[in-house]
Amino acid sequence: MQRQTCILLLFVSLFSISLSASIASLADLKKQVIDGKIPSRGVNLGGWLVAEKWMTGGSPAWNGVPDDIANKGEYSAMKYLGHEKGDPQFDEHRRTFITEQDFKEISEAGMNTVRLPVGYWIVGFDHTWGSDVDSWKVYAPGGLNYLDKAIREWGPAHNILVLISFHAAKGSQNGNDNSSPEVPGEADWFGYKENVNNSLDAVEFLAARYKDEAAFLGKFFLS
Repeated sequence: MQRQTCILLLFVSLFSISLSASIASLADLKKQVIDGKIPSRGVNLGGWLVAEKWMTGGSPAWNGVPDDIANKGEYSAMKYLGHEKGDPQFDEHRRTFITEQDFKEISEAGMNTVRLPVGYWIVGFDHTWGSDVDSWKVYAPGGLNYLDKAIREWGPAHNILVLISFHAAKGSQNGNDNSSPEVPGEADWFGYKENVNNSLDAVEFLAARYKDEAAFLGKFFLS
């Protein structure tokens, strides 16, 4: 029993040393990328935390959702499904569409960065005002847990930097499915101060949450 305990402690110690070395290496990589000494080579992880039907057609997220609704974006899909059906479907999508294995393969392919689109609802709050103050509650919860995994676990484990793309703003910045508009085709982000303030709150929340993480490269605002 004592021998088994010693072996377990040795394993834990070696794992901790390995993880610390990986994070130190990643911190050095980030500095060199920011300083322009080496290029950021990466791929886009679109469709994961902001689901888009055209690129994730086989995902369980869309089970039972007519194409004309699914093609309008995640908001419309969840309004149609409701939380009882939609929450487990979207969680299954997030759990399986991108995994740590993808980060491993991206690293093995010689990449050092991923761009990860997110929507305003991922933060799980809205401190503004207006008739749509609860619009974030329409979405399936739990996306932040997967963003945490990407930045705090998978990135450091495989020497991958994560660039967060704030891809879907409250009110929609373009009216397209990638910004999950409440009213498809309408871009209402610009016309309402509360929408802009919501975006600023969300971006500040994400910056504060990840500012000390070795894998966090930065944020890209809207597209």
